[in-house]
Amino acid sequence: MKLRDFKIGWRLLIKEPSFSVLVIFGLSFAFAACFLLLAYVRYSLSYESHVAEPESIYVVKHRLNIISRPEWYDLTPMPFKKAAEDSGIDLSSSAVFALPSSAKIGSQVLPLELKSVDTTFPSMFGVKTLEGDLATSLSKPEAVALTVKSAQRLFGTQHVVGKTLLIEGKSFTVSALIQDTPSNTTLTYEALVGINTAAIPSAERDQMMNAWASIAGKVYLKLGKNVNPDDVEKLLQTAGENSPFSMRLAPEARQKLGGKKLFDIKLGNFKQAYFDEDLANAGGAVHGDKKTIFGLAAVAILILILASINYVNLAVVRTLRRQREIGMYKMLGASHARIVGQFLAESILVALIATAFGLLLMWLFLPVFSDLVNRQLDQLITPSTVLLSVLLGVFVGVCAGAYPTWVALHVRANQALAGRGNFESSGGLWLRRVLTVLQFSTAMGLASLTLAIAWQTQFSSRLNLGFIPEPLIVLDLAVPLTDPTSKNFREALLRSPEIRSAAGSTNAVGQDFIGMNMTAKRDNGLTLSMNMQNVSNDFFEAHQIKGVAGRMYDSKVDAPDDKNSTVINEAAARAFGFNTAQQAVGQTISMEQGKNQFNYLKIIGVSPNLRYQSAREKEQPRIYLLNPDQNVITVLAKSDLAKTEEQISQIWKSYFPNNVLTMRRSTSLVEQNYADDIRLAKMLSAATLLAVIIAAFGIYVLAAYSVRRQVKEIALRKLYGARGRAIAILVGKEFLGLIGISAVIGLSVGGLAISHYLASFVEQAPIGVWTLLASLLFAIGIAFLSTLRHTLSAFRIAPAIVLRGS
Repeated sequence: MKLRDFKIGWRLLIKEPSFSVLVIFGLSFAFAACFLLLAYVRYSLSYESHVAEPESIYVVKHRLNIISRPEWYDLTPMPFKKAAEDSGIDLSSSAVFALPSSAKIGSQVLPLELKSVDTTFPSMFGVKTLEGDLATSLSKPEAVALTVKSAQRLFGTQHVVGKTLLIEGKSFTVSALIQDTPSNTTLTYEALVGINTAAIPSAERDQMMNAWASIAGKVYLKLGKNVNPDDVEKLLQTAGENSPFSMRLAPEARQKLGGKKLFDIKLGNFKQAYFDEDLANAGGAVHGDKKTIFGLAAVAILILILASINYVNLAVVRTLRRQREIGMYKMLGASHARIVGQFLAESILVALIATAFGLLLMWLFLPVFSDLVNRQLDQLITPSTVLLSVLLGVFVGVCAGAYPTWVALHVRANQALAGRGNFESSGGLWLRRVLTVLQFSTAMGLASLTLAIAWQTQFSSRLNLGFIPEPLIVLDLAVPLTDPTSKNFREALLRSPEIRSAAGSTNAVGQDFIGMNMTAKRDNGLTLSMNMQNVSNDFFEAHQIKGVAGRMYDSKVDAPDDKNSTVINEAAARAFGFNTAQQAVGQTISMEQGKNQFNYLKIIGVSPNLRYQSAREKEQPRIYLLNPDQNVITVLAKSDLAKTEEQISQIWKSYFPNNVLTMRRSTSLVEQNYADDIRLAKMLSAATLLAVIIAAFGIYVLAAYSVRRQVKEIALRKLYGARGRAIAILVGKEFLGLIGISAVIGLSVGGLAISHYLASFVEQAPIGVWTLLASLLFAIGIAFLSTLRHTLSAFRIAPAIVLRGS
């Protein structure tokens, strides 16, 4: 392969502009899609790569089996950290607490992702100090270290050491400037403070560090080279079983565990934290699904293969048209190596041009793709990415050019110069038929899966929520409603002319969160662990919830601090063994308040199951109590939501001038439960569209070649009286067969993928087989349109001209 081979290839591309545009256009979009998807896969597989020896770092995960919905969480009671430190095992530990905070500089209040860490954190996670002294910063209660991005955002400069700011109303001095965390890490922060920081009240810090029932922070352990993680797990498991929390467990609660341990303990490897399936449902966790990531990699390779198949089809047809030229080369003594070099050079040239345009398209589409996958992908295009893309382009060029080169090598010079042998062998034709089947089966499989995901997402988002979210606005409080400032803020909201109600609760409906859990007992001794929601007496009014049985809390009837009544949901009524919801009304349940102390509650009503989780989760038993320890206010707007939000912002500034207002519409919380599904459906839709276009073009080329190959047969049939219907059947039967085979393969794979996807949902849409049938009909329609032009050209074939030319 020499430089002149590429020059000849370039002249041929210019000579045939229509061929060049079709091939390069198709390959460019395929390369762009492939580059984006593979770069995203590489990005996802590189999580935590910035940390030295991430495989030796573990996060302590725990599952509390006594609660109503035991799940794995990487928030862990801090006494487990001390148990690891006191074990004598070769390890180091670090504690990390997330402190959602606000930073105030002058009159400007901005959100700040603040983490409280101990002094071992910088060395364990390789935190690089750019200015100041990080160790000193973490040791001082009124000191804070800022990342470069947060320094720029807050102060407009990187030189911030010595500057002051207010965090939650308290003055802090910036003592260090540290490097930004990369976007592909599960451990992010904008600022660091020490464990003894003034941002945490001393009583709260003592609770966080010493209470076995507190799960405010994460515990990381870096194990020595010869330490077995299983041994550490066993040690921590034993510590949990011997903890005061476990020892004080009531006999009824112990019995409810059914032989299970109070705590289940696992060590999650930090390097695999992004793909940790245990933490997929953990609130706020940054998580990726490894199956989805590898599935996207497969889709990327498939799209490139499908586009390459089209190039092969076009290149073969072009090679067959050049048989006289090839025959002349051979007659003039061109060697096989010379022909191979020429044809591979042409193929590589096309692939490299398409690679260049593909990289340009990748750069143009990168912002849209970043929004689609909800990740910061601004660093995807690097010199190494470009080099790998070029190498991939060369590889595709060689592979795609191999078969056309093989066809060229098997051209017989004497037949080609005599005008005979203008068609490829039957083996080659069958190979291209197989490739066309691959194109259409892929398109059908992707289309059916995309339709199923979109339909299930639509179905899930329209399920009965048990409340009306449209007029609701959710506010996160800076301090609970037990604080006088929050209480006064709520009263000010109620005085606003734009607001009908301002109800308090532990967390917002539609926001999946482990929350608080309690154990209650019926008079027959049946105990039940339930999620506990502290609510205000207008909670059900604000959410416009109609009870299933009895009555809901009423602000006109129930005192705000009534300790004697409760409302439970339908799931709790069933779990308590009541045959009907009405049967539960008037019954009494008891809650243990302390040793041998109980609070007796009368069930005044049963609410519908409010959808706190997505359709993937079964609704858990819940109990609603009138308790002012609430962290969220849900506002019911009278009419205009935008005007109400503006009014809320003004009131907030009067009561919380040092805090950022976190305000969301209730509908957005519900939609957030299906955000990943929507993103997946959009990505698959784009991939399906590209696959369909590629398949349509592939069958178009095959149809053109098929009519050309059958031209004499068509002419003879016309001479013997064949009409248009017979000609259409002759031309179309090959493609109907290919579509049939494609349907068997593609829809079978698509059906399996749909079943696997739907298996993760408790409530499934009535999909049946309609998505498969729709994909099949769509594929038949595309095939019909793609072959229509050449079928019509077959109708217009003049037998006399064809047979005279032969």
